[in-house]
Amino acid sequence: MTPKQKKLLVASAACLLLAAVAGMFLYHNHRSMIACTLEWGRLAPFPESAREFTIRAEGGMFTRAFRASFTADPEAIEKWLRDSPGTRDVSPEKLPPNRRRFKISPGGGAQGARVTVDDDAHAVAIYVYWS
Repeated sequence: MTPKQKKLLVASAACLLLAAVAGMFLYHNHRSMIACTLEWGRLAPFPESAREFTIRAEGGMFTRAFRASFTADPEAIEKWLRDSPGTRDVSPEKLPPNRRRFKISPGGGAQGARVTVDDDAHAVAIYVYWS
């Protein structure tokens, strides 16, 4: 093996190692955001049948917020709302055209939490924040 090939092999191995570490960090960060959203919103685990799931963090050094969303069958959404301590005993605010907003008493030291359900699109949007 030539010195040039050895350098290329070492560089390739270093890149793969870096990619693996970055992937593990992103996976852990994603799991951490989900856990925090569930705790702050006092929510049950997301339905197994949830599709199009997204989650993102917002804020800076003194604030933190998470926005999550997913779609699911209406029955799965209703079961999830009943199973979630934060939404089960809350009367939702009706929003046009066919949406419901649950203002939740947050958990885990959060300042606020809300869940909005679009009954036409079978979509759920979650916003939790701490500041």
